[in-house]
Amino acid sequence: YALTMFDTDANGGKGFWHWLAWNIPASAKGLDEGAGAEGGKRMPKGSVLGKGGVGRAGYFGPCPPPGSGQHHYVFTLYALGDKTLRIPDNPLPDMVSVAAKSSALGEATVTYTYGR
Repeated sequence: YALTMFDTDANGGKGFWHWLAWNIPASAKGLDEGAGAEGGKRMPKGSVLGKGGVGRAGYFGPCPPPGSGQHHYVFTLYALGDKTLRIPDNPLPDMVSVAAKSSALGEATVTYTYGR
């Protein structure tokens, strides 16, 4: 599996990557609380956390600038056709998304909004 979280409204509509995780084993039945913490120690064995918009690997929660209105946060879970994504070390976030989408057997998304 691969999992991404993207804010479609950040950076003047260019977006912002909050979470990138891939090579999550098919045997995983969920993620433990804190799984996205930097270092990925709570992720299922073999999983990889990528660097999002803050430049570090792990989950970065929603934090839109005050007064910027409602932001749309899109979680996408990809069921991968291969056990691992074939991408270079330290890939750009867009590379992870494109690789996951191109090798996915299927995907599911959920979008939520948040503003301050």
